[in-house]
Amino acid sequence: MKHLMIFSIIIAVILTISTGITYFSKSNNAGINQTASENNKITPVIFHDIELDQNKDLTVARNVYNYLFFGLNSSNNIVGYHYSQLTPAARKQLTPDAISLKGWIKETKKGYHLKLLIDIPSHSGEIKKLDVTFTKDNFFSAIGDLVLSLKATISPTTSDYSFANHRVTSVENYNDWQAISKGISLFYQGKGAESFKGLSSELEMIKRQGRDNYLLEALFSYISSMNSLNTSSSEDKRLALSYAKEAFEKNPRCNIANISLGLALIVNNQSEQAYPYLFYAAENSPSPLSYYLLSIADQQANNPKGAEYNYQRFNRLSKGQKSQLAELKASLQKSNLFPTAKQVD
Repeated sequence: MKHLMIFSIIIAVILTISTGITYFSKSNNAGINQTASENNKITPVIFHDIELDQNKDLTVARNVYNYLFFGLNSSNNIVGYHYSQLTPAARKQLTPDAISLKGWIKETKKGYHLKLLIDIPSHSGEIKKLDVTFTKDNFFSAIGDLVLSLKATISPTTSDYSFANHRVTSVENYNDWQAISKGISLFYQGKGAESFKGLSSELEMIKRQGRDNYLLEALFSYISSMNSLNTSSSEDKRLALSYAKEAFEKNPRCNIANISLGLALIVNNQSEQAYPYLFYAAENSPSPLSYYLLSIADQQANNPKGAEYNYQRFNRLSKGQKSQLAELKASLQKSNLFPTAKQVD
């Protein structure tokens, strides 16, 4: 087990070495204010709920929405926001710069027809349209292609762009995606163990039926981490680390796998070892969750300058919403493992 941990750390360090020096330099110098280049490279995208032609299309619309959100947020320069979760102040703050994404879905004889409108303020309010017709059988390829078209429209590709970054390649079963994508959504919202209670049995069923993948393992790790924060269970801590290692080994470039491993190390009192994984996830695909956990890891490692720097980055991405990651924060604060977590909040 020890050798496996060392091997995992070496891989993560190799993945992040090109940017790691920059991070530690900024962290040690308490570069709390973001640079102009950091601000320019992040494109905010507001995702509105997909409107339905009929209520029976609700599940299909959710599956599409989650794929679009997950796919675009797998970019290193796009941060997505759920319109329904934004406070009025946050909406106002985002409006001048954020790209707005609205969609409509309707069932036809050929399948489901999805129409998207992309409002791009930087292009003088230009409205671009994309549409696709799909069935449950070709869901992953059709919506995957749509994600790629969206990425090219919102943020033109660069020389090092990898199309695979934005496709769901580990899930092939449409019904599996319904459960897994819901779990991913809860994960990025920092939801607590209670929020996963109804979903855990569905995820476990997928695993028992032999359709295991790194996203499932990462979600099991996250659930175990959140359980351990509520109960201080040593078994939950062990499971969190075990599941996270499996997810990371299956796909060391997956942001969710890296974040789940970082959190598992934190709850196992190994915060310093969490840095490479959380930093890789934050730089590869910025999210409030990854920066918040980086601030906690810094704090537990007695690095207040780094904690403040990463908390400020979290705060900027969350647009000052106090409810952002509320359940994760509450679980960390009430656990005896993190007596200093309140200072960050």
